[in-house]
Amino acid sequence: ANTADALAQAALDLGMRIRVSRWGADIMIPANSPEFKKIADTQEQANDWLALMETWNDHVSGLIGGMPSVMGAFGSSDEQLIALRDIAHQFQSPYATHLAPLRNEREAVMRVFGRSPIERFDHLGLLTDRLLAVHTAYASETEYQRLIATGVNICHSPAHYGMLGEATNSETKQIARFLQDGVPVSSSTDGDISFIGGMPEALRAAHLHHNEATNDNTTCPPTLALRTGTIHGAKALGWRDKIGSIEAGKQADLVLINIDDWRYQLGNHPLRTFLVTGSSADVDTVIVAGKILLQQGRSTEFNERELLNDYRKAVASARQRIRPGS
Repeated sequence: ANTADALAQAALDLGMRIRVSRWGADIMIPANSPEFKKIADTQEQANDWLALMETWNDHVSGLIGGMPSVMGAFGSSDEQLIALRDIAHQFQSPYATHLAPLRNEREAVMRVFGRSPIERFDHLGLLTDRLLAVHTAYASETEYQRLIATGVNICHSPAHYGMLGEATNSETKQIARFLQDGVPVSSSTDGDISFIGGMPEALRAAHLHHNEATNDNTTCPPTLALRTGTIHGAKALGWRDKIGSIEAGKQADLVLINIDDWRYQLGNHPLRTFLVTGSSADVDTVIVAGKILLQQGRSTEFNERELLNDYRKAVASARQRIRPGS
């Protein structure tokens, strides 16, 4: 099931590291409406956050943490945002939201609340260095400077936008500007109903798309693209002191790539070769907290063929429930 508890338990079973979340939304804004419509109980969602944090935050395994989150300013009442702020402060945890991700969001939120999405978060004390702001491409100049001043973590999903036909990277070029200004932007896969690749594919998109959008191949060079998927991601998740770089005192989270292939032998820059021509299929070994989870491209924790068969059965079952006879 797609629940916080199920995801956390799956990560434990596989030895993976995860910040498990519950994305809250208690309102919706109908088209052209001056008022929002309540769609869920605010307190019930806050109670869900509390239960999640009490169970999973700073889990004894050292692999699991909690992260209360909201879908966005467009889906949250002030009461919900205040609850998010207070719970994140209580547990000193990161928290996340989609912030200024859409061209038309500002107008809709301003019409109902009298403040833009970023202004609402600032007014309620939510612009901090523990906020993970996702797809932030439509901030005003004043808001852009405020995001930098408050240390907000910016995250984007560069390989995801093309699937949806979104111009998040290219329309405003704001995420590229964050990169150019030294803001620790992180990359994520975001996911979709269709598989769009893993972190290697996201890093490739960050490297290529921002350079193309700005007509400048120094905007996101290979080393910076790598940082968006390592140390910058670790910082955004509140784990910079534990993971994200190879340093004494940090946990051994490592990904090994076999560079015996001819692509690497012919080039003189292995990282660039991996970003431009490699993929998730090139990953040979994955180590989390010193434990080998993937070796020679195969899981050490489960039978991949059995998992694929279970997945196909689950998909067939879901199809029958949704559309009997299909």
